[in-house]
Amino acid sequence: MGYTHYFERKGADAPVDPSIWGRFVELALRVVGHETVRGVALAVTTGPDYLSLNGVEDEEHEDLFLRRERGAWSFCKTAEKPYDRAVVTVLALAERTLPGFSWSSDGGAEAIAQARAWADLVDPK
Repeated sequence: MGYTHYFERKGADAPVDPSIWGRFVELALRVVGHETVRGVALAVTTGPDYLSLNGVEDEEHEDLFLRRERGAWSFCKTAEKPYDRAVVTVLALAERTLPGFSWSSDGGAEAIAQARAWADLVDPK
Protein backbone atom coordinates (compact mmCIF):
# COMPACT_ATOMS: atom_id res chain seq x y z
CA MET A 1 0.00 0.00 0.00
CA GLY A 2 1.09 3.56 -0.36
CA TYR A 3 0.25 7.08 0.52
CA THR A 4 -1.05 8.46 -2.79
CA HIS A 5 -1.33 11.77 -4.64
CA TYR A 6 -3.73 12.09 -7.60
CA PHE A 7 -3.42 14.56 -10.47
CA GLU A 8 -4.59 15.54 -13.95
CA ARG A 9 -4.43 18.34 -16.47
CA LYS A 10 -7.75 19.18 -18.09
CA GLY A 11 -8.69 21.74 -20.64
CA ALA A 12 -6.78 22.68 -23.75
CA ASP A 13 -6.01 19.91 -26.21
CA ALA A 14 -2.57 21.32 -26.95
CA PRO A 15 0.52 20.67 -24.84
CA VAL A 16 1.59 23.34 -22.35
CA ASP A 17 3.41 26.21 -24.05
CA PRO A 18 7.16 25.42 -24.06
CA SER A 19 8.03 28.60 -22.13
CA ILE A 20 5.51 27.76 -19.38
CA TRP A 21 6.72 24.16 -19.26
CA GLY A 22 10.33 25.37 -19.06
CA ARG A 23 9.47 27.62 -16.11
CA PHE A 24 7.74 24.72 -14.35
CA VAL A 25 10.75 22.41 -14.84
CA GLU A 26 13.05 25.17 -13.55
CA LEU A 27 10.93 25.43 -10.40
CA ALA A 28 10.84 21.65 -9.98
CA LEU A 29 14.63 21.54 -10.19
CA ARG A 30 14.78 24.18 -7.44
CA VAL A 31 12.75 21.78 -5.28
CA VAL A 32 15.28 19.05 -6.02
CA GLY A 33 18.07 21.40 -4.95
CA HIS A 34 16.30 22.31 -1.70
CA GLU A 35 15.61 18.68 -0.85
CA THR A 36 19.19 17.66 -1.63
CA VAL A 37 20.41 20.27 0.85
CA ARG A 38 18.04 18.71 3.40
CA GLY A 39 19.74 15.35 2.77
CA VAL A 40 17.02 13.75 0.63
CA ALA A 41 18.46 11.88 -2.34
CA LEU A 42 16.33 12.27 -5.45
CA ALA A 43 16.40 10.75 -8.90
CA VAL A 44 15.11 13.28 -11.42
CA THR A 45 14.91 13.03 -15.19
CA THR A 46 13.66 15.74 -17.50
CA GLY A 47 13.14 16.00 -21.20
CA PRO A 48 11.47 18.52 -23.47
CA ASP A 49 8.06 17.00 -22.69
CA TYR A 50 8.31 15.27 -19.30
CA LEU A 51 9.60 15.33 -15.75
CA SER A 52 10.15 12.25 -13.60
CA LEU A 53 10.98 12.27 -9.88
CA ASN A 54 11.56 9.54 -7.30
CA GLY A 55 13.57 8.74 -4.20
CA VAL A 56 16.79 6.74 -4.44
CA GLU A 57 17.50 3.11 -3.43
CA ASP A 58 15.64 2.20 -0.22
CA GLU A 59 13.86 5.55 -0.29
CA GLU A 60 12.29 5.10 -3.74
CA HIS A 61 8.71 4.02 -4.32
CA GLU A 62 6.83 5.18 -7.44
CA ASP A 63 7.89 7.82 -9.94
CA LEU A 64 6.05 11.08 -10.15
CA PHE A 65 5.76 11.39 -13.93
CA LEU A 66 4.38 14.61 -15.43
CA ARG A 67 3.99 15.32 -19.14
CA ARG A 68 3.80 18.58 -21.05
CA GLU A 69 0.79 17.33 -22.97
CA ARG A 70 -2.67 17.20 -21.48
CA GLY A 71 -2.92 14.05 -19.49
CA ALA A 72 -5.51 11.71 -18.15
CA TRP A 73 -5.96 11.29 -14.45
CA SER A 74 -2.90 9.72 -12.84
CA PHE A 75 -1.36 9.10 -9.43
CA CYS A 76 1.90 8.66 -7.55
CA LYS A 77 2.28 6.47 -4.45
CA THR A 78 5.10 7.66 -2.21
CA ALA A 79 4.42 5.61 0.94
CA GLU A 80 5.30 8.88 2.75
CA LYS A 81 8.99 8.23 2.12
CA PRO A 82 11.32 11.24 2.39
CA TYR A 83 10.89 12.17 -1.29
CA ASP A 84 7.17 12.78 -0.64
CA ARG A 85 7.86 16.41 0.29
CA ALA A 86 9.47 16.98 -3.13
CA VAL A 87 6.53 15.28 -4.88
CA VAL A 88 3.83 17.37 -3.21
CA THR A 89 5.81 20.58 -3.66
CA VAL A 90 6.22 19.85 -7.38
CA LEU A 91 2.47 19.10 -7.61
CA ALA A 92 1.69 22.42 -5.89
CA LEU A 93 3.99 24.21 -8.35
CA ALA A 94 2.32 22.41 -11.26
CA GLU A 95 -1.06 23.56 -9.95
CA ARG A 96 0.03 27.20 -10.00
CA THR A 97 2.07 27.01 -13.24
CA LEU A 98 0.42 24.57 -15.66
CA PRO A 99 -2.99 25.50 -17.10
CA GLY A 100 -5.77 23.09 -16.11
CA PHE A 101 -3.64 21.15 -13.60
CA SER A 102 -5.26 19.93 -10.41
CA TRP A 103 -4.30 17.47 -7.69
CA SER A 104 -5.42 15.90 -4.46
CA SER A 105 -3.77 13.81 -1.79
CA ASP A 106 -4.49 11.09 0.71
CA GLY A 107 -3.08 13.62 3.18
CA GLY A 108 -6.13 15.83 2.61
CA ALA A 109 -6.40 19.59 2.93
CA GLU A 110 -3.64 19.84 5.53
CA ALA A 111 -1.06 18.13 3.29
CA ILE A 112 -2.08 20.26 0.31
CA ALA A 113 -1.83 23.47 2.35
CA GLN A 114 1.64 22.48 3.56
CA ALA A 115 2.73 21.68 -0.01
CA ARG A 116 1.50 25.08 -1.18
CA ALA A 117 3.48 26.73 1.62
CA TRP A 118 6.62 24.84 0.53
CA ALA A 119 5.93 25.92 -3.06
CA ASP A 120 5.82 29.54 -1.85
CA LEU A 121 9.36 29.12 -0.52
CA VAL A 122 10.55 27.95 -3.94
CA ASP A 123 8.48 30.44 -5.95
CA PRO A 124 7.23 33.34 -3.81
CA LYS A 125 4.00 34.81 -5.09
